[in-house]
Amino acid sequence: MLRAQEPFKGYPALPGGYLDDDEQTHVAAAREVKEETGVVVDPSHAFLIGVFDHPARHPEQAISIAWLFRVEGRPEARVVDPEEVLDVRWVPRLQLPQLAFDHRRMVERLSMLGL
Repeated sequence: MLRAQEPFKGYPALPGGYLDDDEQTHVAAAREVKEETGVVVDPSHAFLIGVFDHPARHPEQAISIAWLFRVEGRPEARVVDPEEVLDVRWVPRLQLPQLAFDHRRMVERLSMLGL
């Protein structure tokens, strides 16, 4: 997806956001995927990729907990909220452009895990 807001406005990024009250991180990740791409994923089948907490990774020193979800085929991805997301598309891992924040490290972690 392409971010519609700063920081990194116009840059590709993985879907993400903040926890709601009383929400588990894998449930929040599934919710954010749906809110930002329209793709429904099952939070009960989430695989933890890692915790990303370098102080310089985000201007608000936000911590990211990256989850991997399995999807069958390529479900239609679409912009749900144009104030947050400019564009949504599937991109093969080996063809990823420069990503916002430290999202490239999250994708590289998949290879380190043999995924």
